[in-house]
Amino acid sequence: MIFQKCAAARQRTQDFKLRPLRFIVWVGCVVALGFVGHAQADVIDDFDNVAGTPTGEFGWDDFNGASYGGPHTPDQFVTGTGNANITVTPIPTPPGGVVAGNLYAHTTVPNWKLNLTGLSNTNAFTSIAVQVATTADFTGANLDASNFLMDGMAPDEFIDLGSRTSIPGNGGVPSPVNFYWAEWIGESAETDYTVDVSGAGGFFQVLAGAKVSYFNTESSFNITSSVPEPSSIIVLGCVALVTQLRRKRSR
Repeated sequence: MIFQKCAAARQRTQDFKLRPLRFIVWVGCVVALGFVGHAQADVIDDFDNVAGTPTGEFGWDDFNGASYGGPHTPDQFVTGTGNANITVTPIPTPPGGVVAGNLYAHTTVPNWKLNLTGLSNTNAFTSIAVQVATTADFTGANLDASNFLMDGMAPDEFIDLGSRTSIPGNGGVPSPVNFYWAEWIGESAETDYTVDVSGAGGFFQVLAGAKVSYFNTESSFNITSSVPEPSSIIVLGCVALVTQLRRKRSR
């Protein structure tokens, strides 16, 4: 009986000692997950990284800096050698246009043109990865490999990365945003390229963001590299901390 009371007392003492730490962990997880949920509005954070350090990289998320047709210069980052902009045709009738920082096609089928200029062509080959974030058209159709052409060439690799966030849609109802990866591997190095991304064929599509990464190298190689999303990393970290606390409690 005495031993049982001693064991219960030790358990209560251990629980008391762990209580502040458990509280800190839970608060930290809640705050972190809340931050991640807020960050989902910025689609630039949901694009995949590439393998290695690009020769140049360009990112778009907020298209408020120009009229609908553009040119829209990168508002998130420009690194390395080269320049880029996005232009859009045709011009839609209202309420189409730049809406909440996104490019809303309304009753037109959009063509988003990513214009790359002044890229490095010091080495023989260039590999380019283009990522875009768009909503489906009014029929629910999304993009596929046939919607991507670089100077008339189909991509060597295409990945539908799925929906990773949403934006306010018609009547305030969230519209899922799908992410796509198109890659051209080991092309003959040029200073300028044009990537045409056509709409899915129906109306009411939105371009929410884009990212272009390129490598000018001596030999061709695949630059695909999928990394965990920030939200996944935080969730896994919280689960690991809570599991560790439970193990300590059970000892």
